[in-house]
Amino acid sequence: MKIKRPVLKYNNPINESKLNEMISLLEIKAGDTIVDIGGGSGNVLLQMIQNSGTQGILVETDESLIEKCRKASGGMVETGQLKLIAEDAKTFVKELEPESIDCFVCIGASYIFDTYLNFMKAIMPYLKKGGFILIGEQFWIKEPSKDYLDILGGEESESRYHYENIEAPEKLGLTYLYSNIASQYDWNKFEGDYFLEVELKALDLPETERKEFLEQRRTFRRAQYRFGRSTMGFGLYLFAKELVK
Repeated sequence: MKIKRPVLKYNNPINESKLNEMISLLEIKAGDTIVDIGGGSGNVLLQMIQNSGTQGILVETDESLIEKCRKASGGMVETGQLKLIAEDAKTFVKELEPESIDCFVCIGASYIFDTYLNFMKAIMPYLKKGGFILIGEQFWIKEPSKDYLDILGGEESESRYHYENIEAPEKLGLTYLYSNIASQYDWNKFEGDYFLEVELKALDLPETERKEFLEQRRTFRRAQYRFGRSTMGFGLYLFAKELVK
């Protein structure tokens, strides 16, 4: 008897139905341009642009994930509907025309710009008036313990609370529209699949690498089950730029 390898379609704990709900709020039409920053293998972007005539741009530095997106795109790269950019997102954004993008997507990747708000500030000049930002971001449920921060190797200030994820972009002039947060079930499914994949991946590694690989990831797993479940949340947030004049 064997255990099946899990399928990690999205690298975040928001379940697919909640993501679909958020996407369904957007009336995506032909001629729109959507940029996905740090979008991995492009699952979210492909869902947003399929059958719409919308142009999608995936910005991702991992070329293996870029190639996965190319294979899954059903020829959209060849037709020009989808562009795959293997470039640092900070550099890419600066090359855009002002107010040229209808929607930016960034799910769990704002760290590319160092912080959540830095990401917002960086893309705002390139977002059209009336354009949208769909962003996925972690948040504190309660004050994190020193033990948890030590294991994460970070500071409490690197994340905010859920209400701060909503209110801070409003101070930049964005309009908050909607959010969805991961439930304990969502976290259980995501982390369960992730850590199961870790254990199975270890079996494919040379014995000289396996011990260190497992020690690192099992330490993180213990931190998540001891502290993370009660301390860290994850939300999807939808904002607009100058939606109401």
